[in-house]
Amino acid sequence: MNETAIKRATSSIGLAKKAGKIICGIPMIIEALRTAKKPSLVIASAEASANSLKKISDKCKFYGVEIITIPISPDELAHSVGNSGSVAAVSINDGGLADLVRSALDESKNLRS
Repeated sequence: MNETAIKRATSSIGLAKKAGKIICGIPMIIEALRTAKKPSLVIASAEASANSLKKISDKCKFYGVEIITIPISPDELAHSVGNSGSVAAVSINDGGLADLVRSALDESKNLRS
């Protein structure tokens, strides 16, 4: 993934936060996955702990929710949603905003082809 695509994706995540369509943190995302209104997309930091990544990946797979791991630190992910500290993963609860993030990340794949 190129740096521009990552910046566009984190900017889109920030937009989703402003719209109130974000859930931060693995425990809260797992709780949301168990409800009838599941998140549209989960974004995880590639630098999160292996245990955290396995836990959220397994739950997303079980509940049929797409997860994308992006090469940023948990601190950078937290910064993109306006939090201090670190966040291993965020979920986007709006289909349109999730598509916006996907398109930013897919664009980088198309540029490399």
